Amino acid sequence: MDPGREAGPSSFQCLQCQRSYKRPEHLQRHLITHSCERPHQCVLCKSTFQRSDVLRRHEKICDGTRQKAGSFTKRACDQCTKSKRACNSTRPCSACGKKMAACTYSAGRHKGQQIPAWRAAETRDILEHFTSFDIPNYEDLLLDHFAAVSSEMLDSFLQPNFGGNKSCLVPKYAPSLKFLEGFTSNTGLVRSFDCGTESYRIMVYSHFNNEIEKENCRQPTYGTLSLKSNEIVSLIKEVVQVKSRNSAVSLVWSMVLESMCAQFFSPSRLRLYIELYWAIWHPNVPFIHRPTFNIQNAKAVLLAAMAVIGACVSPEQSDHEEARIWFNCVEEMVFQDDDFCADSDDACLFPAVARIQSLQSAYLVCLYQHWEGSEASKRRIRRFRYSTVIAVARDIGITNARHVTPQVERFTEFCWEDFIVREQLIRTLLWVFLLDTAFVIFHNFPPRMAIKEMKMNFACSEGCFQAMSAESCFQYLATSNGNEAAKQLLSSLTERICKGSTGVELQTRLADLGPLNLFVLTSALHSIIFQIQQSFGHNIQLAPIEQALENWHGIWQVYQHSFASTEKHSPLGVSIIAPYNMWKRIGFSRYAAEYWLLAKLITERISVVSHWQTNTAFTMEGEASDIDHDDATGTLLPNFDQSSMKQVNDLIVDLQKTTIHDPDYQNGYCR
Repeated sequence: MDPGREAGPSSFQCLQCQRSYKRPEHLQRHLITHSCERPHQCVLCKSTFQRSDVLRRHEKICDGTRQKAGSFTKRACDQCTKSKRACNSTRPCSACGKKMAACTYSAGRHKGQQIPAWRAAETRDILEHFTSFDIPNYEDLLLDHFAAVSSEMLDSFLQPNFGGNKSCLVPKYAPSLKFLEGFTSNTGLVRSFDCGTESYRIMVYSHFNNEIEKENCRQPTYGTLSLKSNEIVSLIKEVVQVKSRNSAVSLVWSMVLESMCAQFFSPSRLRLYIELYWAIWHPNVPFIHRPTFNIQNAKAVLLAAMAVIGACVSPEQSDHEEARIWFNCVEEMVFQDDDFCADSDDACLFPAVARIQSLQSAYLVCLYQHWEGSEASKRRIRRFRYSTVIAVARDIGITNARHVTPQVERFTEFCWEDFIVREQLIRTLLWVFLLDTAFVIFHNFPPRMAIKEMKMNFACSEGCFQAMSAESCFQYLATSNGNEAAKQLLSSLTERICKGSTGVELQTRLADLGPLNLFVLTSALHSIIFQIQQSFGHNIQLAPIEQALENWHGIWQVYQHSFASTEKHSPLGVSIIAPYNMWKRIGFSRYAAEYWLLAKLITERISVVSHWQTNTAFTMEGEASDIDHDDATGTLLPNFDQSSMKQVNDLIVDLQKTTIHDPDYQNGYCR
């Protein structure tokens, strides 16, 4: 029996839109809608469709003539219509925003106007929702349901090209902050990040647990892995018995504790937890190279940190409870590791693999302590430990996070091992930067990393990083060799999008960087916005960030239209998700558009508050008014360095109530 069938109802989930299905064939059919392929063609009018059932419905009303592609003319706001000026149809539009005037749109539509493409896509989603139920004769029931729909809407839905706008065939993020609202209201790695459904995690756990039990029957001893297990136990014993000053470890070593430690980090459970790490957690922070990772050669501190996170995301509550016992012990052993604490005098030398792994270990400790640990642990990580992580990153050398140029043109000159080591360093430092910006966004903690110092390359595509062989990796690199944007530095490119608009060619090149790198860019903008809020003269300083936000939005739209479904950036494609390939999926970086939207809404709020402050700070006689200047400084989050994300969650909820639910704003966002 298929293991996925045992996991219960709706156990097959689309990783792009989160829709769940009972059967894998339903998911397979649904995944096709996320691509631009239209394999089904009407023999009469030659119109093409993505799904056979839609083609059959079309054939019932087809008269042999190809329908003209509908179009949705961008509608100007009322003010731009009166003044006969160009309008970008946002809410507010750029013209009204500059004049600080009210921006309104007429609700009425001209008779006979084509339904917007976004509504056609919405209708398709409704249809798809009904076809996902596992019931007999669902096509007949569906036709009965849509018989009551107006002919205008049905005709628009059946038009094969959806108004000629192919971008509407690509799944788009709804103009909401749903992910971020949940992220700021939940606790724990599983509830906060993209770790799959409980059914998926149960299926993964069962699969790997059975595999390991079978191997234990064939080969009871683990050889080198047993040595790693013993090394971890010895390191934990050392930090418990010889506590440093102000140590967070409160355990007392005993035979019972040693037995518990040996059991938790035993070879079989070590393997299980690390498999859970790959399948469930790795897509969220993909900085360790799975194809070349060797559990027997990796540093013990890295294995321990990976095992703790694997236990935290396990569907077994007992694993999670046992992992909590070792949170502080693993933290101490990682931050006392010789490679991590090494004092290098020359940051120009490329770091050894062991030091990169020690930095990755410290990063993973910061993750599980900050999302799973106690309040004291969260404060310790945010205030002290992460500052050490950043210091070590600087010691390693941020400028070392670059690939050797020029790119090799022949495979015989390509050194896969060297490329992977450099790529892991690039990705590790990118995620160090991203966690720093996360503290800025969600905890109102001043940034500790300057964008100017990020003189490093961007990460390669997920397809390239997930390639299982040197040949496959080289092929991905060869296809990207002409993209000059991939060779730019993070600091330079961030500065570039703040200066003037990006043309179509540059937008295409930047869109091809993929979701992780675009996520880094929009996170960098949050760091800049924080700095602006702490200064004066907001209106002047907001101009570059507003330009950057406009550029990023255009880049993301190109990515969604042209690259999101490609194997280069979505290696799984339309494959059925299984335990052995779950590590290849795209993690929460695919919600980068929500980070952009949050930055845009915060910027607009700052602009309004700053404008109000300028007009009301002084009376006409030039004397100071009685307003509370502390409440009018433009700082939206009054409390700094907060462990709780409640004030950010309150802000997100407030921003959604006041702006996002406006239909015209949604319309402008989706286009």
